[in-house]
Amino acid sequence: MLCAGDGRRAVLVDGQPSDMERLKTALKRAKDANGAVWYYRENGQQEAPPRAIQVIQLVIDSGVPVSMSSKPDFSDYIDGQGLSHPRQ
Repeated sequence: MLCAGDGRRAVLVDGQPSDMERLKTALKRAKDANGAVWYYRENGQQEAPPRAIQVIQLVIDSGVPVSMSSKPDFSDYIDGQGLSHPRQ
């Protein structure tokens, strides 16, 4: 499952606009399918706005594994030290 947003308004789930209820439903489907979330937020190095915090908290609470990306095409992942690496 791909989750992206600008942190303030738009949340996209698999490329489609989504509200929080749709996000919850998508997370449930991902968990049931033993899936994962690839997460991207614009301006990820800046402090997260409240909406982005709500989104990532839903992801964490869902128990679905999450991989953070610094690129909107999800071509990288951020490791535990905050460093970017290309996705294989």
